[in-house]
Amino acid sequence: IYTLPPHPVETEQYLKRHQELLAAYRRRDWEGALDLLDDGTLTREPDMAPFYDLFRERIAQLQIESPPEDWDGVYVAHEK
Repeated sequence: IYTLPPHPVETEQYLKRHQELLAAYRRRDWEGALDLLDDGTLTREPDMAPFYDLFRERIAQLQIESPPEDWDGVYVAHEK
């Protein structure tokens, strides 16, 4: 997933945290991903809040219904 980075001064730190979130999500580290979603670096960017809320929803569902062994982190939308 590609996104526009926030303000230039915070870009490096933000992108590092964002990459850590994606890595935790892909390796099924739900608690780690949720911790990163609460990280001040990511929550400081209000334009990204809907995107991160979507991750929270997906993680909540994945905690209830584990993905298959061959899951690669891709989410397939079943409705528009």
